[in-house]
Amino acid sequence: MRALPFLVLLAVLVAGCDLVGGGEPEEEPVEGSFMGLAAAPTDDPDRPYVFTHQSGETMAVELDAADRLHRVALRDRAGLELVVTLGADGMPTTATVGEVVLVYANVRSDLADVVVITPSGESTVVRDVTVDADAARRVRAFAEARRAGQAPPSVGEVANAAGLGVGIVGCTITVVVGLGSIPVTGPIGATVAGGGALGCAGAVVGVLTEYRNRHGTASAELEGTNAFFNAVGAAGAIGECAGANPVACVEAALGLASGALSRNALTEAQVQQLIDDARALLAGGGGDVQVSLTWNTTADLDLWVTDPAGERIYYGNRTSASGGQLDVDDTSGFGPENIFWPTNGAPAGTYTVQVDHYAGASPSAWRVTTVVAGRTQTFTGSVSTGQTDAVTTFTVGSARTARRLPPRFAPPREDAAK
Repeated sequence: MRALPFLVLLAVLVAGCDLVGGGEPEEEPVEGSFMGLAAAPTDDPDRPYVFTHQSGETMAVELDAADRLHRVALRDRAGLELVVTLGADGMPTTATVGEVVLVYANVRSDLADVVVITPSGESTVVRDVTVDADAARRVRAFAEARRAGQAPPSVGEVANAAGLGVGIVGCTITVVVGLGSIPVTGPIGATVAGGGALGCAGAVVGVLTEYRNRHGTASAELEGTNAFFNAVGAAGAIGECAGANPVACVEAALGLASGALSRNALTEAQVQQLIDDARALLAGGGGDVQVSLTWNTTADLDLWVTDPAGERIYYGNRTSASGGQLDVDDTSGFGPENIFWPTNGAPAGTYTVQVDHYAGASPSAWRVTTVVAGRTQTFTGSVSTGQTDAVTTFTVGSARTARRLPPRFAPPREDAAK
């Protein structure tokens, strides 16, 4: 698991993140906008507005059945796309940035855990990424207001929630770029380093921050005119939202999301599986070593990890003398189960991972993901009633890599009552 050095994180945030909001546009704002940004209504209650900035950045939004903000699609001036999906609490759950996927979990008032999935399928877990506490509070307040049954949101309310949600994601992208989880030499790193829309300083996010500071959730100054859309060259795209074909316009803008998971070498199904694996990892604790198990039935499977001293952690021995612990134990099916050693707490030596079929549906297909010193590997197999599968061994404290054990190679079972 990759740790977050405080000084590195602080330096990245100070240098690249004005904590949800960037500088004002340098060019003179076009008439009929607020600081060069305007909203076009669509007459579609589920996807009510599309926003465009005279710099070329475009943002579309989608609401759920309770009028909560569900998805935001943003395209920056260079054509790089960011699609953010938000949960019922208003906080991000996933984001696709070009061909990189970020999975969010355990979002607290000022911290979140993130898994970064690269186009090649490699995953990196980054825990305790700083989140702007004020932005998180405001986003949650918007979601809570929708649960309370308020009237459908105004363009000002939607703009505020979307700007805050995208800003939270943009700032975490800035952090993970600074930590090396996303290469700064790639297009995402370049746009973040250059203050683009996908960092903390994009034009749309920056203007919406200024709008929120000046006007709160008022709407009048955000409602753009056809003259503005024509002036910025958006008549054929965003301009349609205020014209004859608003639904087609929004569908085109939000169409960014539909293909975002499948334009790389992986299929959409493969990327979704990686997202599921990431969520399983983030459901439990992490550190120097983490092992997570999921499976495809209602069976009760058990995860066993034996430490270098020969002590096995499993449901009958949830903590070890070496500091490892079983913190998630699923008995009703599908998982996850999770065993980990905290940062700077894993002893050097060889670890053995096994999956035991305790009871229930048989056979059951399992997936085990290991995270060792920041490196993530996934193993798959199938286990039947009364069997124990040996998954892999790995060594901490040397250059030796993990290896898959022969099937069914395992020490005798040591059953204990659950």
